[in-house]
Amino acid sequence: MSPEPVFEPDRVVAGLNAAGVQYVIVGGLAVGAHGVVRATRDLDLVPAPDRQNMDRLAGCLQMLGGKHPIEGPLTGAALARPASFKVQTKHGEVQVLNRMDGVPPFPELQRDQIRVEIASDAIAPVCSLAHLRAMKHAAGGPRDRVDLAELAELHGPA
Repeated sequence: MSPEPVFEPDRVVAGLNAAGVQYVIVGGLAVGAHGVVRATRDLDLVPAPDRQNMDRLAGCLQMLGGKHPIEGPLTGAALARPASFKVQTKHGEVQVLNRMDGVPPFPELQRDQIRVEIASDAIAPVCSLAHLRAMKHAAGGPRDRVDLAELAELHGPA
């Protein structure tokens, strides 16, 4: 029997913050930040797309034990491509969403973000409820529909 995968989002957030990475959390942790309690095993984020930030993100993920899933060494240039990258770190999986369909650009997410205490030393920028709902509608999967129903139950219809 293999051990349960490690998922310590507070450690990832603390690392990102210490490295000065500009990012906004979306996905399952954002759903939780808006009151829906559900299990998630990764941290989905949208980074600021400028080169310096992507280099800081790559360096931070490397310090957390992350490697590029295909190419080996993780670089800012690799992360800057319009793609979704899953990077396994020693604290769990981080999914980097960069210029993906259905995901608002970083400046929009940043403008409307909320700040959430993940742990006493880890304050995280999280997407707004409106942006979260829009992304869930765009994705349209079964889990997204359940999340939307639960968000509507807590916050009222969109």
